[in-house]
Amino acid sequence: MIIISRVTESESITIIILLTGLEGFHIVTPKLLDDSKLKAAQYGLLLTDGTIHRRGYPVMNTNHLWQVIAWLLAWPGENHVYITQREHQ
Repeated sequence: MIIISRVTESESITIIILLTGLEGFHIVTPKLLDDSKLKAAQYGLLLTDGTIHRRGYPVMNTNHLWQVIAWLLAWPGENHVYITQREHQ
């Protein structure tokens, strides 16, 4: 289910989209970067937004779509994506 709510009464419109009831899914990304750029992207994302899971694989939490896209490009192959609901404050 996708829920869209208007959150402001001003002339401009701000919309928050909450994705609810979604399960995780797998995305397969082809290798689009050469090895040196791939390593640089992986290191940069791990230093700023990611961490290594206790089982040894990289993980990241984000609210930004561009970071998801960058993450998928940095780790080509099969990636698991899980969307959780975050209540708007």
